[in-house]
Amino acid sequence: IVESTEELRDTLLSLERENARLHMESSRSRVLIDAVERLLAEDSADPFASILPALRKAFNFSDVVVLTERDDGNRLVCSVAEPTHLLDSEWRKGRFLERGLAGRVATMITNDQLQAWTDLPAAILSPRQPALYIPLKVDQNRSLMIVFREQGDAGFDRDHVELARQFGLLASLALAAKTHRQNRAERLRLETLTEKLRASEVLLSRRANYDQLTGLPNREFVHEIVERTIASQQDGESFVLAFIDIDEFKKVNDNFGHGVGDQFLCQFASRLREAVREIDVVSRISGDEFVILFRETRVSRILPRIERLRQSLTQPFALPQTELWSSATIGVAEYPRNGTSYTELNRAADIAMYQAKARSKGSICLYDQEMGDHASRALMLETDIRASIAERRFECAFQPKVDLHSGKVVGFEALARWKCLDGALRSPEHF
Repeated sequence: IVESTEELRDTLLSLERENARLHMESSRSRVLIDAVERLLAEDSADPFASILPALRKAFNFSDVVVLTERDDGNRLVCSVAEPTHLLDSEWRKGRFLERGLAGRVATMITNDQLQAWTDLPAAILSPRQPALYIPLKVDQNRSLMIVFREQGDAGFDRDHVELARQFGLLASLALAAKTHRQNRAERLRLETLTEKLRASEVLLSRRANYDQLTGLPNREFVHEIVERTIASQQDGESFVLAFIDIDEFKKVNDNFGHGVGDQFLCQFASRLREAVREIDVVSRISGDEFVILFRETRVSRILPRIERLRQSLTQPFALPQTELWSSATIGVAEYPRNGTSYTELNRAADIAMYQAKARSKGSICLYDQEMGDHASRALMLETDIRASIAERRFECAFQPKVDLHSGKVVGFEALARWKCLDGALRSPEHF
């Protein structure tokens, strides 16, 4: 159970970090699949020409080389390079690079202690550039791809190392398949690994974009969907964003426990889905807050549907331990009248929802500019008050209380006064 606002904030931050990590893993897996497929489809003499742009997205590097063993076995020659002036440069093998050729993925913050760098002119590369060493097999020859970042940039992390290990294995098998030098077992292994990676990418994408409890698009995904919708709008087209907050949801968790609360949220989400059209998008953006994107419509047309939705949410929810009555407050904003980005529209609908809740919980409110101006003034006022408290700009004024019969002062009334930066005093009616 969340005991405090601070603990809730920490929990939300932890969830946001986990979601960002899943997004990153999903994105990198997509890039890895793209790189291997490009490698298999490439027919030129240089199989790496088409995949370096994809790899650059995954590893964010500035320079790259592919080193291949020479016949004498003591040196490596650069066969692929960006920038191209690194081509044909020779590298002393040494124990570190030998371990890489043998299949070990490694990352280094600096390389100036490695034997391989002792013969390289300083103008080619700086040994202080962070590097990631990826073992490969090219035409059955042991090779090593090294990607570099600029000197002073952050080094490669464990996620990069794991991604490099997957790429090295898949790329080596793909290159072997292209030259027809692998047996049937190797082909099956490549297909199996690729399918596993593809399935993993689908799972990661699902976890990154959808709420795990309700199965609805999450905060980041609905943001992306709305922005894509905005980008596709033609002149004169519009859509509606509804912000929905469950009234008194905390009492459900407090009285029945989080298990019942989760069941209620799932049923609540189902009612939202049942109430919208197929083209609309229902999302859960936080614990008891939902957003609905009503596509290809205006407020005047969709408002009756939103009213039916609101009424459906007042009907009882049948839960295993109890029958639960609830309601939801809804704020509504329209594109482009109330905003031209997801952030603006979400803020407008949120403001309208709080305005509705202040009037009567379980109601609907349409956003207008006056609400936005009022919310901005309230935020500025709160900010000014907090700063004034810290700067001790509140004073106490004493107003005498006089006995009308005797004319004597019999007491004082203490009144708060806010001393503004311009010297003026503001009474409580202004704050």
